[in-house]
Amino acid sequence: MAYHTIISFSNKDREHITEKTLRAVAKQYMKERGTDALYIGTAHYDKSHIHLHLVMSGTKYLTGQANRLSRAQFHELKISMDKFQQQHFPELIHSLPRHGRSKELLNVPVIDRRNGRISQKEALLQTLTAVYPKSKSIDSFLAALRSLNYEPYYRSGRLTGVRSESGLKFRFNRLGYDHDSITKLDATRVREEKQLAELRDIRARQNSLEREEDDNRVSRMYERDEEEKDHGRQYEADRENDAEEQESGEEEDNDQDDMR
Repeated sequence: MAYHTIISFSNKDREHITEKTLRAVAKQYMKERGTDALYIGTAHYDKSHIHLHLVMSGTKYLTGQANRLSRAQFHELKISMDKFQQQHFPELIHSLPRHGRSKELLNVPVIDRRNGRISQKEALLQTLTAVYPKSKSIDSFLAALRSLNYEPYYRSGRLTGVRSESGLKFRFNRLGYDHDSITKLDATRVREEKQLAELRDIRARQNSLEREEDDNRVSRMYERDEEEKDHGRQYEADRENDAEEQESGEEEDNDQDDMR
């Protein structure tokens, strides 16, 4: 007895999937499923979507105990694999099935594990999950969506949702992104711009103080030079006065000698 697992990736992520990616995912799956079993696996590239086939022994190779998982345990395994993929391969935005999220809340179909296909709504949800946290404004958010072939549409001048390549419309509020969460992006941009402006003001004041200090330093050096020059001129004047007084004293002495 053995267990056969297929791990599929969306064809939209094909360019991001490498042999290193597949090896990492396969190793993580075996680690999560249990390292005390025997595995054999291979990657298939023959279809539009790349996928892994992993076959595991039905019993543990040392104890002979069954490797069967309960439905709850297998559900936890899928959630753990989702987290691993999101953490290590965030670029695979179309290949994250969002296990553990309420279907009633999200109103999205489950991925068909037989062929790896996902609905357009699920693909958009994964795109929003990847794009929204990185967006610094509504403009950057919409630009990122446009780059992925999602065109925004408006009603009564208000941003409502996006239109896919096939023409289907999806409202943001039905995807978990209400008006407040969208406008919050611009609030974040305004806050960051304010912080940058305050930082520029601080730097400008600091530069002004540094320039003023430099000017004061130059002024003090100039004043010191002038003082030294004044001292020099005073010294020369004092020497000249001393010389003149000495010459005058010598002339008086000569006159007195002549009178005698």
